[in-house]
Amino acid sequence: MVKEKESDILRTIMDGLAAKRIWHVRMNSGAMRWGKNRMMFFGRKGMADILAIRWRVQNRVVSFHHVIWIECKTRTGKQSPEQAAFQAEVENEGHCYLLVRSWEELEAKL
Repeated sequence: MVKEKESDILRTIMDGLAAKRIWHVRMNSGAMRWGKNRMMFFGRKGMADILAIRWRVQNRVVSFHHVIWIECKTRTGKQSPEQAAFQAEVENEGHCYLLVRSWEELEAKL
């Protein structure tokens, strides 16, 4: 049995969003070390994997939009406490947060 990788799920979801013409961007976060004592942090701990925005334009006016944060997990993957805190924060701002394990699951939720 081939081990499922989160990066493969992420790539499939980004390909699906592109095919549906839904604007999205990969939100990278982490740290990088160089030298003995130097660290650079980027992004934010717990931030979702993908930010997508859906809108509808009528008569040249944006009339409807959704900010959608997408967290990708494998079938057995679990959300970290930092990811749960990020979810609560963005939902408190009125954004949508989706934890998904496949493109098919995301497509059904969209």
